[in-house]
Amino acid sequence: MPQAAFEWISQIITRTWNRIIRGCAINTFPEGDGTARSGPRTGAGANSKANPTIGHGGLFPRLLRSIDIRYRLIISFILVSLIPLLICGATAYLESSEAIRKKNGLFEAEAVKQIVQNIHAVTEKAASDATPAVQEERSPQAIFSGIFNGVAGGGDASLFVLDVNNGRILIRPPAEVAADAVADNPPVLADPGLLSSIGRIVGSGGGANFVSYNAADGRAYLAAFAPVADTTWAAVSIMPMQALAGEAHALRNKIIVIGAICSAFVLLISYAICRSVCEPLNRLLGVMKQTENGNYRVRLSSEGSDEIAVLSHKFNQMAGIVHRHHEQLDALVDARTRALRDANQKLEALSATDGLTGLANRRRLDEVLGSELRRAIRSSKPLAVIMLDVDFFKKYNDHYGHQAGDVCLRKVADALQEGCHRGGDLVARYGGEEFVLVAADTDMAGSLLMAETLRAAVESLRLPHCESEFGQVTVSIGVAALQPMAAHTADTLLRIADQAMYQAKLQGRNRVVTMEQELAAG
Repeated sequence: MPQAAFEWISQIITRTWNRIIRGCAINTFPEGDGTARSGPRTGAGANSKANPTIGHGGLFPRLLRSIDIRYRLIISFILVSLIPLLICGATAYLESSEAIRKKNGLFEAEAVKQIVQNIHAVTEKAASDATPAVQEERSPQAIFSGIFNGVAGGGDASLFVLDVNNGRILIRPPAEVAADAVADNPPVLADPGLLSSIGRIVGSGGGANFVSYNAADGRAYLAAFAPVADTTWAAVSIMPMQALAGEAHALRNKIIVIGAICSAFVLLISYAICRSVCEPLNRLLGVMKQTENGNYRVRLSSEGSDEIAVLSHKFNQMAGIVHRHHEQLDALVDARTRALRDANQKLEALSATDGLTGLANRRRLDEVLGSELRRAIRSSKPLAVIMLDVDFFKKYNDHYGHQAGDVCLRKVADALQEGCHRGGDLVARYGGEEFVLVAADTDMAGSLLMAETLRAAVESLRLPHCESEFGQVTVSIGVAALQPMAAHTADTLLRIADQAMYQAKLQGRNRVVTMEQELAAG
């Protein structure tokens, strides 16, 4: 059973190792694993100096690098622990087998020598106690039956005396003779292989000797024999080789048991060591994958003082530095983004604002008027456009100067802006001293009230104007308020409001005028 178990374990180890080797041969250097590859470089950088790479080796190191670290460690621990054990066990098994064989051979040799001495003693005693006629009538078995007394053979050894010439076994222990008598067996003959081996040595005149032979049943035997002087007899002790190997097999079984126990212990120790090495490396790998996604806040546990702990500590330091740099960069980008957004807003405001008065400029007026016109057409709601002009402004500039004229325009613009109480209304500088107010969802009555409010607001400024018949700065206002149709355009509303303003000037200025006929004509 131990022999079969040993062979079964050996087969499993061999098959597993072959599978690992085949797997490494197939999976060595897969695409995209980042392993450096040898070979000619092509492209623009073919002639540039290659970056130095640490860790290049031969085929065997590359083969090992294709196996996970945990498996490499386990295999190395098993090999380091079991190979010396196997070598020592095999050596001890072989040496002990040979020693056991020699020990048993010497023991059996002493046994057959003792038998020969007993034969000589019995012969001398028989010669002195009986007449020759009596001796001839008695058989060798009867005369020498006591020669085995006091002779200790091995447990599986067979002792007997045979005639080398005819191969007959002459003398055997009494127990075997009794068994043959009960079974009524014919005379026993020695194995031909044994006779042939002994015959060669006896013929050469040798003393006590050892021979090994294969019997007719196919089993191997070890025989110790000693020739009886002045006869063709020989005392023989035979033992099966399998019996000789019993002690060696017991030793082998002990080696297998000890090896299995050591293997289990090594596996436990190697598993613990592999966990202590691989788990921190796996955590490091997981953290590095998270940093690929931009997460530099994660940190590694740096317990211990080994190389992995030092590596974890250095990685934490690096991640902290990179995280601070990212935060600084993000803050800088945010600041630059805000500055750019503010600048764009200022540029957009400047592009839609009149630089002198701070009101919407002509570009902004066109955008808002077009948008409100389309919305009014969709919703079927009224839209009002109020246009006003500062009376006698050219004379104001000529008399007071252009700087005073600019101041006058800014004050008029402020009064118009304050007079618009609705957030959706737009006051814009149309050009020169002309201003336009766009009021959504406002009918004629509402627009006339709004226009009169604006006129009174400018008049309340009490800005002196000696060249005006009113003695102060005033405005003339034209109103265009209608429910626009699809045929109406922004130019239509501006044209009607401009004509109404012109009529206000013709009618004496400082007043509000509408163009009812123009509005009806549309």
